[in-house]
Amino acid sequence: MNIKRILVIADQSRIRNLALPRAVKLAAATGAALDLVGFCYDPQLADAPAGGSGAPARARRALLAATHARLDEMLADTDLQQVKVTHRTVWCKWLHEWVVERHADYDLIVKTAHRSATMFYTSTDWHLLRTSPVPLMLVGSRTWEKRAPILATLDLQSRHARQRQLNEQVLELAGAVARALDCPLDVVYALPVSPVLRELEVVEPAGEVRKFHRQRRDLLHDLATRFDLAPKQIHIRAGAPENVIPAVARRRNAQLVVMGMIGRRGLKGILIGNTAEKVLQRLPADVLAVRPA
Repeated sequence: MNIKRILVIADQSRIRNLALPRAVKLAAATGAALDLVGFCYDPQLADAPAGGSGAPARARRALLAATHARLDEMLADTDLQQVKVTHRTVWCKWLHEWVVERHADYDLIVKTAHRSATMFYTSTDWHLLRTSPVPLMLVGSRTWEKRAPILATLDLQSRHARQRQLNEQVLELAGAVARALDCPLDVVYALPVSPVLRELEVVEPAGEVRKFHRQRRDLLHDLATRFDLAPKQIHIRAGAPENVIPAVARRRNAQLVVMGMIGRRGLKGILIGNTAEKVLQRLPADVLAVRPA
């Protein structure tokens, strides 16, 4: 996958500026251009005409100008490493809808992840994770380290064509980032094991993993050959994904986890988090989420 143009969603706070430096580092490694966009909106000014002369119109223009000034400050405080950057402000209520409408213009989106002790992501983050056709990187305050691995999460047992295609997308993107940053690529698969059978000792997790290796020897060999992976870089662990993937990410000190997102649609998808979202809540690293093409 070629990353040619990256959308950087500007941080709302002047204190935090995490997304832009991360995007600059990635752009410097890939040769991509950056488009830094600052979003602003005030419901009380929603109906103010953009070119009007009244107080609401002037207030709207002042808010846009303040946002643009903040972008100028971000750029001035960031080592751009000769990366080509454009920047603009957008009046927009629903950021994720703007992204969906313009997704063809970008190959990657970079945004700061907003976490707290009581809530993992803001509603904007969740909307983007569920709807963005463009791969979405949510970054935290952790500094990327040289040679720390990129971890790709796969489903190696699914027979659904959509999931297999998503595996390919995840591997292609994770491999591209790993090559660009000169980092090793690891892959992880959480092998499903019934917790009830496990508790009753009807199945033994290590034995299930050994059986999987025997049954899927050709698949694992093909994976290792295509992506030049040593056996220690392929992690098959029995257990729930929300336990296995964060555990492997911590043990390998992964700086970025690339994972596929196939979520529920409609109201059910809003109310009930899918497996990927459970994994996200426990990951210590940056996340690069990919939806099926």
